[in-house]
Amino acid sequence: MICIPESDPGLFLRYWNLEEETAKLRHDGWFFTGDYARYDADGYLWFLGRKDDIIKSFGYRVSPYEVERVLKGHPAVADCACVGEAAGKDKLLVVAYVIAHPGRSVTPDELLAYGKEHLAAYKAPKAVYLAKDFPRTKNGKILRRDISPAIATSRSTG
Repeated sequence: MICIPESDPGLFLRYWNLEEETAKLRHDGWFFTGDYARYDADGYLWFLGRKDDIIKSFGYRVSPYEVERVLKGHPAVADCACVGEAAGKDKLLVVAYVIAHPGRSVTPDELLAYGKEHLAAYKAPKAVYLAKDFPRTKNGKILRRDISPAIATSRSTG
């Protein structure tokens, strides 16, 4: 998790009218942002996601942003959203919803295979759905909590 020392002059003072919320995130001189990241071998910092966005699937923590970044590397993919899908009691599967570029043809199974080829087995989506659009905020941000098979036009079979 990205943590900022409270001595950092750029750190905000507090959440407006939310003293208790601010206190929950301050620990031993550090502010816990709720953002997860990792350093790679070259020293670059890679954003993995918000604490509340991380998908906990079969004991692994999977960043939806990492899965989305890989799937967006496919030439037919215009946009992508990765979420956890319930698969029984206390079981979440990593699944991806994809919007194809206009005029591009791709199947959910092709994208499923692409994910398996380019991601670790525990990160690769277990299902891929094609969709026409995603539920979004007024600012265009994807509303992950509103994504469900109801928006899909097709689903992978593999």
